[in-house]
Amino acid sequence: NCQSLTVITNSLPIINLLIGCTGIDLIVLGGMLRSSELSFIGHITEKALSEVRADKVIMSARAISHEHGITNDYMAETLTDRAIIKISKQVIMVADHTKFGAVSTAFLAPVEDINVFVTDKKTDAEFIQAFRDNGIEVIIA
Repeated sequence: NCQSLTVITNSLPIINLLIGCTGIDLIVLGGMLRSSELSFIGHITEKALSEVRADKVIMSARAISHEHGITNDYMAETLTDRAIIKISKQVIMVADHTKFGAVSTAFLAPVEDINVFVTDKKTDAEFIQAFRDNGIEVIIA
């Protein structure tokens, strides 16, 4: 049910999916198009993000490590992702098992900044337990 839902997005695929969906107010964040990801990033996107607030943010990252936190491989996108984390009451990180235990180039945030991790059944049980021990909800889908 999509009634009375406001979606804030910088993702072209999400924009295209939700255009015309009854009951959804769609807020589109402009900026520089990163064509490899089909998303808007950069200074303009970050400025737009400073003007909005969200109850929940759903995002992903390139790598997640207990020691090194959440990392990405592209600095410009990482700065935009930091701005996304700041606007929300609840941050939901979606990542499959290949992202856990890995480290990428650009630091995004400590794992403690995430409220919920959604992952698959192949994610190592030790990672899952460590998150739960730190009060982070883990959903295995």
